[in-house]
Amino acid sequence: MKLIHLLLLLILLFLIHGCGGGGSDILAGYKVSLAVPTDYIVGFGGRAFIMETNQNQMVPNFRVALSVESVEQRYTCSLDVFLGDVRVWSSGHFSPFFTAEICELELTQNGDLQLKGQKELVGWRSGTVGQGVQEDKLALYLNSGGSKYAYWEFKPSLNRTITFIKVGTKGLDIFGDKYTKIARIPSGTLQQPLRFLALGNETGNLGLYYYSNKGKFEASYQALSSKCDLPLACKPYGICTLSNVCSCIRFITRDGMNSGCSNGTSGGGFCGKALVEMVELRGVTSVLKGDLAKVGIHKEECADLCVEDCDCLAALYSSSSEECYLYGLVRGVKQVWEGNGWSYMVKVPKGGGGDGGKSSGLRKWAVVAVGAADGLIIVLVLGGLGFYVVHKRRKILQSGGGRHLIIMAFVASYQVINSYPSQRAIHINNLFLTVDGLFSLQMYNILIYKIKFTLFFCISN
Repeated sequence: MKLIHLLLLLILLFLIHGCGGGGSDILAGYKVSLAVPTDYIVGFGGRAFIMETNQNQMVPNFRVALSVESVEQRYTCSLDVFLGDVRVWSSGHFSPFFTAEICELELTQNGDLQLKGQKELVGWRSGTVGQGVQEDKLALYLNSGGSKYAYWEFKPSLNRTITFIKVGTKGLDIFGDKYTKIARIPSGTLQQPLRFLALGNETGNLGLYYYSNKGKFEASYQALSSKCDLPLACKPYGICTLSNVCSCIRFITRDGMNSGCSNGTSGGGFCGKALVEMVELRGVTSVLKGDLAKVGIHKEECADLCVEDCDCLAALYSSSSEECYLYGLVRGVKQVWEGNGWSYMVKVPKGGGGDGGKSSGLRKWAVVAVGAADGLIIVLVLGGLGFYVVHKRRKILQSGGGRHLIIMAFVASYQVINSYPSQRAIHINNLFLTVDGLFSLQMYNILIYKIKFTLFFCISN
């Protein structure tokens, strides 16, 4: 996920609007420059601070500077952002701009921030030409190849247009025409004012941060609160389960079962009904909004579109709106309650589902893999329930009834795991009756329904 353009836009907004240190705003056409020494001076460092936040209100404060430094017998020109005395970002972090005679910063009339050297040579630019124009929403995207997939959006009410955003003391303020505030993403109740917003490179989550009394920056707001709603929560071909842990979509091949989350198919030439097929994974969906391929078609037609598209690896179909979305990657997949109207399908090699080319074998194995982590939780829960009964309900145990119910619960669990699918429903019903006998459903309704869903999730496939 490339964050450089977002960072540059934030810095640009910071330069133009974000500082209350008492100086005039930086407008289009603004220029500032530093002279570069003609002779090389070891350890030379020249710096002009062009903007800073109010030092009396927020400590440490942010400062933006134009810098000239001596490096390897030459001089670099850079735009730097400081938090206190610590440089937290630099335009020359990846590729330094070497110059002579002059180091100049200019905000052009069309909104591009540029560093220039001698003879107007541009050594670095923000690439923000025209990016201050109006938009109808704020969105987060996962970039992959030539496609981008939205996974979070915020739209102002009444379809109002966004022209500018700013980090305020109480949240992210959103402005429309004529600098009119039209919405706010609140940060919650805080004693300390907000300092900045940041996009996590590993998670893809957007957060608003403040400087806490612990002497560090902490998030007061995050756009996505659940792990399974993050696009990078699990590895490729991984599934985030209802228990917020990652499982894998494992493929059955002639050599056996594929055990790695990232060992799925790859795009590019992998298409055509003679080579591939689509397998539907029940009870899962994607947090990513893929490319809308077509509207008003059936699920089978949606699957065929992905089969014939050599860059497609997965498809998502909505039975209610009859919309078909295609994906060039298998990421952002999460487990959901069945019956939500969405069908998620993955492209696999022809016959990769086992059973002589049918997809049912793959479907059963893949979905059981999704519920494997929840199955472990069921075992742990039953163990915990037994421990509770043994140590907290001794009076019941002394009568023999409690001990009998515990034994029945573990026997029923064993029968569920080891029985044939046709007989498994009977053993599950016995398990439900046993657990209901151990506890009052008024206290354990959520737990019981969790167990019931997970077991039926494995059986139905």
